[in-house]
Amino acid sequence: MKSILDNRPELAKEVNKVAEVAGYLWQKGWAERNGGNIPIELIALSHNKKFMEKDVATNLLWSMIPETKAFCPRGLGMIPYQLPSSVELADATIKELADYDVVMWEKHGIFAVDRDVMAAFDQIDVLNKSALIYIAAKNMGFEPDGMSQEQMKEMSVAFNLPK
Repeated sequence: MKSILDNRPELAKEVNKVAEVAGYLWQKGWAERNGGNIPIELIALSHNKKFMEKDVATNLLWSMIPETKAFCPRGLGMIPYQLPSSVELADATIKELADYDVVMWEKHGIFAVDRDVMAAFDQIDVLNKSALIYIAAKNMGFEPDGMSQEQMKEMSVAFNLPK
């Protein structure tokens, strides 16, 4: 049987990247046969109105570890609840992508764009790692200090980051 991948090495390379990311999603428990791909710790933040305000979640998540700002330099756009799969959600996503590479759909999911599927996954993965650090600190009974605005500005300058 012929495959659509026969004699198409670039397509085969991209399909393999998608398959690799699918494996990571499964390993992290972000993939369900019937429930979509959901990084739970990030979505939990959208259940607090404070984090839905412009750049509140971005600044919190950036401050947890330097890698977050480096991997997700445009931050996390927040989209208020819209019916999943609706035209309104799609329109809001397109609008937010003008300023962000990753957007969170309130109480629903995450969407990322980048040069390829692996880079898009990396943005979501590092954002979720920051959310896990924040949640771990809260579970230990304290509000994490995170990096200061001055430290994050220093990173932006040193690594020529857009924000």
